[in-house]
Amino acid sequence: MEIWKDSTLRVETLNAASARDHFETLARMRIDEFRGYPYLYEGNIAYEKAYFESYFASEGFRALAVFDGARICGMATYIPLANEAAYMTEPFARAGLDVKKYLYLGEGILEKGCRGKGLFRVFIGYAETLRGEFGLEKVVFMAIREGESDVMRPADYRPKAVLFEKFGFEKIPGLQAEMTYKSSVSHKDEPHTMEFWQK
Repeated sequence: MEIWKDSTLRVETLNAASARDHFETLARMRIDEFRGYPYLYEGNIAYEKAYFESYFASEGFRALAVFDGARICGMATYIPLANEAAYMTEPFARAGLDVKKYLYLGEGILEKGCRGKGLFRVFIGYAETLRGEFGLEKVVFMAIREGESDVMRPADYRPKAVLFEKFGFEKIPGLQAEMTYKSSVSHKDEPHTMEFWQK
């Protein structure tokens, strides 16, 4: 279903079946987006397939795809946090927070040519719509912890926190998870500290 459009782009909702039809494109988009700083993620299709299949199997999975004609140039995914992996839900349980009250925004990705058109607001607005539809209280997402002294940080890099706060998200104090994935720098599996932001 189309939920937004302008003169060149349109945004459509996807369920598990329709998202699966676009799996290769969505996977390549994630790999390309997270290869750079600050994630430095060396992705592969096998990992992405397992990642997306876990989402497709999740009750309440939804996605948005941004189309430029027939080509996808942006995407966002959503599931109830309670359906996420244990390494993500366990920090909430330890902090006494009820995971059943959160909608999880998996990622919001836009190619450079699709930015500056208000599409991140569309992604977040849809998250808030789903939050209400599912009877949840908060929208939450996870992002890598950034360090100002990181030697890999580009000189012109703008911290993601600026964008998160612009859209009304606040970091949940002290709530962190550890995620292990292959680094695009060392080409080895390494642990990474992730933080949670909510609205």
